[in-house]
Amino acid sequence: MSPFGPSPPISRSTIGPTADEEEACGQDRAGNRDLPQPNAPTPKRCYQLGQAIRRVVDAWDSDLRVAVLASGGLSHTLIDEEIDRITIDAMTEKDPEPLWALPVDKVVNGTSEIRNWIVEAGAMETVQMTLVDYVPTYRSLGGTGCGMAFAYWK
Repeated sequence: MSPFGPSPPISRSTIGPTADEEEACGQDRAGNRDLPQPNAPTPKRCYQLGQAIRRVVDAWDSDLRVAVLASGGLSHTLIDEEIDRITIDAMTEKDPEPLWALPVDKVVNGTSEIRNWIVEAGAMETVQMTLVDYVPTYRSLGGTGCGMAFAYWK
């Protein structure tokens, strides 16, 4: 027994994704998955996490300043400049719809770091993002590398 009292029973329905999230992640209710990251949050869920962080910070009764930071590249392994541009443009324009519409099967493996950017965009949705630079850092003729963006919200 937990020192905080009895724990509620844990079931897939209380901790698992919603039916919409399962569909977006290529899962069915039986738990069959056809994507390599079955528990990864959808881009929309990432944005909502950022919004929740913003609400907590805004509600905090303190004079302290808070910095919300995210790190990570954009596309990885095989650079996908189209996905990178969609992400950067949506954040610059403060338009979450294109972020929510990012194909889940494209934000996997190293490219899943885009989710960090989406959380930040949700937390900073009322603040303008300034793009300092975007550099697709190719390391081979085969297109491998990492899409790197440098930006701030102020």
